Parts: sequence; C-alpha cells; structure tokens
Amino acid sequence: MISICISGVESRGCTVRLALMLVALIYLRQTSSAQSFNYPDFSSASLASNPLKINGNAAAPTSDVDGAEVLRLTPALLNQAGSAFSLNAVQLGNSGSFSTTFAFQLSAGGGSLSDGNQPPEPPGADGIVFVLNVTTNNVGALGQGVGYQGIPNSVGIKFDTWQDGVANGFPQDSDPTGNFVAVYTNGSTQTAGYLPYSPGNPSTTPQYYVPGTFMKNGDVWYAWIDYDGSIPRLDVRLSDGVNVRPANPQLSQTIDLGNAAILGSSPHVFAGFTSATGGQYNDQDILFWQFNPNYSPIGIPLLNVARSNAAVEVFWQSALTNFHLQVNTNLNTTNWITPPQTVSDDGTNKSILINPPAGSAYYRLKYP
Repeated sequence: MISICISGVESRGCTVRLALMLVALIYLRQTSSAQSFNYPDFSSASLASNPLKINGNAAAPTSDVDGAEVLRLTPALLNQAGSAFSLNAVQLGNSGSFSTTFAFQLSAGGGSLSDGNQPPEPPGADGIVFVLNVTTNNVGALGQGVGYQGIPNSVGIKFDTWQDGVANGFPQDSDPTGNFVAVYTNGSTQTAGYLPYSPGNPSTTPQYYVPGTFMKNGDVWYAWIDYDGSIPRLDVRLSDGVNVRPANPQLSQTIDLGNAAILGSSPHVFAGFTSATGGQYNDQDILFWQFNPNYSPIGIPLLNVARSNAAVEVFWQSALTNFHLQVNTNLNTTNWITPPQTVSDDGTNKSILINPPAGSAYYRLKYP
C-alpha cells in the first residue's frame, strides 16, 4: 500500500492543485513487453493478431450460449480432450514472474456417470487448467486428467469440477471435492493429502480452495493468477459472475517456478489452457484472456481525483460494488471512517465531492 501526495495531477483535462493524499493499492508495473498478449474475444481477428496452437478437440472461434466468439476447449461430448497454447514460447519475467486474467464458462452439462455429488452439484465435467510448460504445447490425458495430466516441466492451476478418487476408480487423484481449485506441477493431478486453503496453513502445505458456488453452474467466472518470483508466491483469485478482482487471493502458494525441476531458470514457456471430459461433459469455454510475462497484476481497483469547480471529486468505478470509501487524517492511526459526503453514482463511476482540506486527508477503498 502506497500513499501519494498529489500537488499537481492532470485528470479529466483539469489540473488539480491541492494537498490531498490518496491511499490505494498500487503495483509498480514493469515495462510491458511484446510478449504480452490480450484476447478480448476469440474472433478470427483476435486469433490473426495472436495465433494459438489449438490441439485435440479444442476449437476457435466458436459461438457460446450467448453467441459470443470463444475458445472452446471441449464440446459437450463424452471423452474429449483439448488445449490451446501460445504459438511461440514466451520469456517470463524475473524468476518466472507473470500475471494473467481470463473468463471461463462451463455449460450444457450432461452424462450418465456420477461422482456422488449430484445433486446438489449440476451435471458436467471435468473443468479447465491454466498451464505454463516448457517442453510441449499439446494436450494431456482426457477425463480425470483434465488435459493436463502427463505434461512435464509445467505448472497448472486446475479449476476442477469432478471428484476423482478411490470410489470411482481413480485413486491416483484422490480429489477432495467435486468443485475446487489447486496448483499442480509436472503433469501430476494427485491431490491426496491436500488440505483446505486458509491463510493460517503453513506455506509448505499443499492446499486447495472450494468456491461457494459450483464452477459448472453455467455462469461466467473470472480468474486472476499472479506469480511474484521475488517472494516467491503464486496467488489465485476467482469471482462468480462479477468481473471485479477480489482484494485478497482465495488461494496462495509458496512455490519456486524458477526451480529447474519445474520450469527451469529464466524459462521460456508456452502459456495456455487444457480441458477434458470423460463420463460427463460440458462445453468448456474461455471467453477472454490477457497475459503479462512479468508480475503486473491486472484489474487493480484505483481511486482517482479531479477538480470540480472549487471542490475536488474523488471517484472510483461503479462496478466495485463490494468496496467502500474510507477517510483518515493520519496514516499512523486506525481511525478510518466513512466520509460524511453523499456518494453519487452515474453508472460508470461512484464519487464524492469534498472541499480541499487545510491539512492532509487520506482516502482508501476497503474490501468488503
């Protein structure tokens, strides 16, 4: 968290001169690289700008349930496996650092088998995996392998929607539930001994996160994955239906991706996704995807200021529905309060108007 004294800020075409302090969560971004890429959709135009290697049963562009052009990793059919990776290897940043965000949707679920969780779980399987690997850009095992199993020299963040284990013939996986997120390496999908994630767990403990709703519920889900190789820590954030980055990660792992046994030192990687179906299935789609080959978190909520006649406007995005504005006159205390000014909302931004303070005022967005 960084405090900023603004004495002359160009904003909305106006120069603001005041002794106002804004407190916001800010990340110092490294210089962007040509290896960054952004797919606002998976139309022919987007794919022409940044070609992908599409493998197995994956296809793009194809239309989703709303008619949008998406990357379909598997169709809603039995025993499918697909993947899509960057056509060329990407040089990651310091100690393997990267940041990415994407949206996925698992719909049209069906099939004859059950993992013992239906109901209340809706039908469908097996989920998706975000993957970085250095030796291949193909596809791994179908079904319980979720297209990731068997890919060496890799890290995979698996969004798993089917419980494999002893009861249904897959003791090599031992999934804790039929709806969880976990981090894997080197093509293994073994979760035996994994514990539910909580900040109090030792950082060396294998961990998983269980969302409050089912990832195969047909909603659009949003994910943010950030790896800071200088710590080293990998953070995963997830949101059901709301494209607003959570303030805190739901899953955080201490892991050294610079380890030669995983991605090696100074890795060049293929970045992408895998997925699979088995005895149950979904249309498993990626709707958009942005990737930065350095630690440069995407979607950080920001506070802004602008002059409004003699007053000062403090504003933030209307979409940040779970964030609350607070003010303090001293950063060395915990006396944060809700500002007395009325919050306006024009549908794009929420804002308050304040008179420039005689001293200092500190503002922050608090979640929740």
